[in-house]
Amino acid sequence: MSEASPSRASQGENRTEENRQIALLHKAFVAKVYSLTLGLLAVTLVQCLVFRWIRIKQPLPIFIWVVFILVALSMLNCFPRTRYTFPVNWLLLFVIIECATMAMMYFIQNMSTMEFGLLLLVTTVLMAFLHICGVFAPRPYVPEETCSICTSFLMLVVGAVLFVIVLLTDHPNFLLLFFLPIIIMTIILVPYHAEAMHGRWQILPFRSALIYSLEMHLDFIVLFLAGSLVLQYVLMK
Repeated sequence: MSEASPSRASQGENRTEENRQIALLHKAFVAKVYSLTLGLLAVTLVQCLVFRWIRIKQPLPIFIWVVFILVALSMLNCFPRTRYTFPVNWLLLFVIIECATMAMMYFIQNMSTMEFGLLLLVTTVLMAFLHICGVFAPRPYVPEETCSICTSFLMLVVGAVLFVIVLLTDHPNFLLLFFLPIIIMTIILVPYHAEAMHGRWQILPFRSALIYSLEMHLDFIVLFLAGSLVLQYVLMK
């Protein structure tokens, strides 16, 4: 008994030390994700401000940039190895960021500085609120993985149908309807992404910092564009 007790105590100390190291790694991972996200958003916003200032004319219709984004995202999702293979992952990230920036230009080129700043503030507050819900809300009040994925897939299908209608009709009301399921999908996915990133699903995705940063970046852009579209629709009325 006297020999077994020190052994058990040693095992307990080893587990405590291992848990402490995992906690430190997880904090570093979360900090890395938020830092990358802020960097990606800064790149996008700086480009938008520069393009807006020098009045660069859009070379392609907006749906072309959306198609490029969907193709790059499909490659990341359908071929998981591309997420961790350099330089393929960074190349796809560059394509998505630049296409999102060009798509964003369609919505902010006629926007005043006050409107732009107000939308940035509202989007930031909404993103922070959704992340806090995903990290700290009780599990029964946060959508589960299956519910989030199924609902998001349904909203994506509805959005694709409305997107085709927008291309055929070019009516602003259908464009607003197109963003409605996209907004619902984003509001559902942001807490889910926050849950997964903070390890609430008992999985610590240390190798997926770049992917989570990209997801947060796109979530922010989608909410911002939806807000700008609603603002333009209200001003038109």
